[in-house]
Amino acid sequence: MTLADETTIRTSCNECTVWFMPKRRTGYGHRTGISGRLNHMTLNGFATFYSLPGAITAYGERFDPGQMTAAMTADRAKRNTLVTVKLVNSPDKQVIVRVNDTGPFARGADGRPLKPLQPDPDIIIDLTPAAFRALTGGLDDGKVRVTVAVS
Repeated sequence: MTLADETTIRTSCNECTVWFMPKRRTGYGHRTGISGRLNHMTLNGFATFYSLPGAITAYGERFDPGQMTAAMTADRAKRNTLVTVKLVNSPDKQVIVRVNDTGPFARGADGRPLKPLQPDPDIIIDLTPAAFRALTGGLDDGKVRVTVAVS
């Protein structure tokens, strides 16, 4: 591979440079190389918590309310992405969580998710009880305004 085969992507943060080789066909119809895109973005909205002990997440893991994990829609953060969640009214309070589920989804008047599933327009992340407690100090608030940094 030569430098001519490599491409540099600069993100909006001007700190990250990623080198990747474009996909190419091999003689057997397979593609080689690394592909993907960077998700450097900041989202503002609300965070809630959810608890489904023992249920299987969208990515096949058993839900554990004691882990520092979260649910976000796939267009915002991919599986196993680490995101930083900060309270808007107390920016010094923050947690770093791993995305291992999809959600939150918009709900109808009956409280059930709308079909087909649609991202909630206000809630941008669902945290496990442990992550929500670490961020807010308890579960009493239920819904807090946050800034989420996806990297």
